[in-house]
Amino acid sequence: MDTSAYLVPAYRSVLVEELRERGRAIGRAVLEVRDTDGAELERALVLGMAHYMGVIEGVMAVTGYDYFEEALTPSRILPRLLGGIRLIRADEGRHITAGMDYLRERLAARPELAEAVAQLFFERPSEYPRAPISSSKPIPLARIASA
Repeated sequence: MDTSAYLVPAYRSVLVEELRERGRAIGRAVLEVRDTDGAELERALVLGMAHYMGVIEGVMAVTGYDYFEEALTPSRILPRLLGGIRLIRADEGRHITAGMDYLRERLAARPELAEAVAQLFFERPSEYPRAPISSSKPIPLARIASA
């Protein structure tokens, strides 16, 4: 089932379109024989990992977990849902750690890729959608559903 129709354009861009293009770049690098030294594949893998682990899981998902935490904790509603989200968050934290370790290792081996990763992490963050967080009062569930 294609759920991308339920995404607002900013989310669709990052979660579907850009991620799909990263996957295609990896596929092209694997299939094209002209990449004899593996540089194109390495670049595609590093940028794919940075996009997925750094942006999707490290920025978007984490702020989403924060949003649920802030919305559900003060009102003490849906405690089991919040407990499940906390377990998912812990698991995603392990993924993010593994991804960042991979990036550190690959960037140490190929420092010429650091600029592209830095651009993804530091020059584009304002483009990445985030859940609204840091409210001073509990967020009504109706706002969660419409966010």
